[in-house]
Amino acid sequence: MPRLRRLLICSAILLSLGPWSPSLAAQFEYLHVRHRPGERVVFRSVQHAFENAPLSLLTYIENGVIVASFGFRVSPVVSGHNEEVMVRTSQRRRTRGDSVVTTYRIRPRVRLTRYNNRDLLRDPTPEQLNQYRFQIYSAIRGFLDRECQTFDQEENGVFLCNY
Repeated sequence: MPRLRRLLICSAILLSLGPWSPSLAAQFEYLHVRHRPGERVVFRSVQHAFENAPLSLLTYIENGVIVASFGFRVSPVVSGHNEEVMVRTSQRRRTRGDSVVTTYRIRPRVRLTRYNNRDLLRDPTPEQLNQYRFQIYSAIRGFLDRECQTFDQEENGVFLCNY
């Protein structure tokens, strides 16, 4: 199945599932945002969502990819656990008329343990990973809600940021 078709199907799934929920975040690794060309508001919002609470990750830009990470710490997302986390957020831009649609692919890599011992880190359960994804998407949406004068979802699942 071509990649574009998979993205459109993902967007259709978004519309059928309604508002954001942990189960939605588990199925959705792409965020599509329509905005004006040349603006960096959306990119900065994604970066700031990682840097601020509740995620509080350290970020840097590597070849246009936002990398957010933190070494061993108490998890602010999965209660009762310690974590190591790295999230890579790549982007792809397409021009559509007088606007740009930027697709962000968000890929978290989380390792968890209940103990204060880095050697006991393990992959999260699907539920724990869903919790983390939901927290990431909620944080990004929160920053976009604040930065964009209007932030709506179009019929095709693309979020529209006017500023």
